[in-house]
This record gives sequence, structure tokens and C-alpha cells, in this order.
Amino acid sequence: MCTPRGAHKLLPFFVERCAKSLDKNFFALYNKRRSIPPVNRVPTERSLMRHFQNYPILIRICALLLLLSGLVGCATHVSRPDHLRDTQGIDVFDSMEETDSQTESAPKKRIALTFDDGPQHYSERTKQIVDELAKYGYHATFFVVGNRIPGGNALSYAVEKGNEIGIHGYTHDQGVYYDTCSDERYHKEINQTAQAIRAQIPGYEIRLMRPIGGSISPDRIRTSPYAIIHWSVDSDDWNNKYYAGISDEEANARIQTIVENVMGSVTDGDIVLLHDIYESTYDATKILLQRLYEEGYEVVTVSELLGDQLEAGRLYHSTYE
Repeated sequence: MCTPRGAHKLLPFFVERCAKSLDKNFFALYNKRRSIPPVNRVPTERSLMRHFQNYPILIRICALLLLLSGLVGCATHVSRPDHLRDTQGIDVFDSMEETDSQTESAPKKRIALTFDDGPQHYSERTKQIVDELAKYGYHATFFVVGNRIPGGNALSYAVEKGNEIGIHGYTHDQGVYYDTCSDERYHKEINQTAQAIRAQIPGYEIRLMRPIGGSISPDRIRTSPYAIIHWSVDSDDWNNKYYAGISDEEANARIQTIVENVMGSVTDGDIVLLHDIYESTYDATKILLQRLYEEGYEVVTVSELLGDQLEAGRLYHSTYE
């Protein structure tokens, strides 16, 4: 039977209050009550009401209170499983509903994490980062180097998990920057990378490009068939990668440096620069994702972050620059 908690304690109180308001001739009225109709007679709605009205007011009040308490108990507690109550008897379900309502009403801070220079096949580090993102329901954008794509399925794996792929360059050769290289070399770097991406992900729509070193001439920005993506937060992870024989203490210090470089300056709308080819970046990313989650950030792809702002032939650093 559904009854609200504490109803058995409240009922005597109501009865006592009602009794005090009864007429002093209550017992005389009680003795004059009519008998209950025979059990073999099917009572009609009218007959039930007539006999109910003949009972003393106290009995009617008690019956109504019991009926009311049962209805309230069913309405408020039928969907409260025991595991949602804590040891003090507090209904955790109510607090969960309140928290969910507050979370839905408050807009989340959104940022984009971007990873350059992958994919990293021999240690499958790119796929490991994708798996870490998936634990939180996060997505990121990977700016890839074309000649590193063959030999694995990191790109298709990332896209299947909701992540985004953009162009970085085909060779990433030292000294080849898109503000100084020849037109022939520039188009070769871009087009060959696009071909390598689509070889692994047939029909994939490429919308973004990040120049090597962030360097590109204004004319090439304007004429590009892709949106050009820079960044507003630099993790400086490339300058804090591990080296041979590094101590655990030094490795932990470098991880914390990468994390703090991001968390110390990140804000709503930022685009963060990282590199998925470094082990230190992977280790820092695990901590970084937890910190971002705890501080209420939603991590999305660049295209999701920029939304309708995104256009080919334009340069972006964040949603506010």
C-alpha cells in the first residue's frame, strides 16, 4: 500500500483537532446512525453517499484523511527506488532532479581542442586520445600530415567517434611555410593531404586547414577553399615533450606545465593547440579532460564551435577574435 512517510504520526493530530470541533451531542448522533445495507445488495452511488452521510463526522473525516494520505503517498513515492535514498532517509531523487534542471538551464562553456602533426600510428597515440575524449562525450579536431596517414586507420576511427579531420600539410618539411613557399609547393602540400584523407575516408568533406607553423599569406587565406584555423591558447606541449632517460619527477613536471598552460588561460570560445604525436601530450590530455569536465566545459570540434561563422577563405583564432 502507498502511504507517505510519517502519515501515521500526523493522523492522530488531525483526529484530535477534528474531535474538538464536534458538536457536544455527537454521541447521541452516533447512536441514531442507520445500519449498513445487507452484503448481498449491490450498492448504488446514491445509496453509498446516503449511508456515508449518516456516519458521524469524525468517522467521515478519518476515512477521507486515510484516502487522501494514500493518494498523496502513491503520487509522490511510487517512483522512488530505495537505492535513491541515502542512509539518513533523504530522498536523493529530488536533489538529482534539481541538479539536472540547473545544469540544463545554465549554458555550458565551449572550447575546441585541436591536435596537429598526426596521425601517430606506431604507438596508436591518436586513437588513444580519441578514446580519452569519448569517455566524456567530447570531440576534437585533428590537423593531419598527409604522408603519415597510410599504415593505419586512425582517421576513420576518429571520425567514427564524432571527431573532425583537417589539413595541415603533406610533408611538414622544415622551412616549408605557406607564406613563403612557391605556389607549386603550397598546392602540392594541400592537395596531396586532401587526397590522403579521402583515401582513408571516402567522400569525407574537408572544411578546415591549419598552416604549418601557423604561417600563411593573406592572399592564400583569401583564395583558400578551406577555413584557416589558428589558435587562441597554446599548450606549448612541443616544448615539454619527454626525452630519453627523463625522470618520473621531471616527466610529471612537464605534464603539469602543459595542463596549466591550457587551464591558466582557457575561456569560453577558445581554440587550443596540442600535438597528438607526443607521449607527454597524451598523458597531459587525460588530466586536462578531467579538469575541463570539472570546470563545466564542453569540448567540441572547431566546426561545432564556430558554427555559422565558419566560412572558407577566412582566418579564425577563436569565437571572439
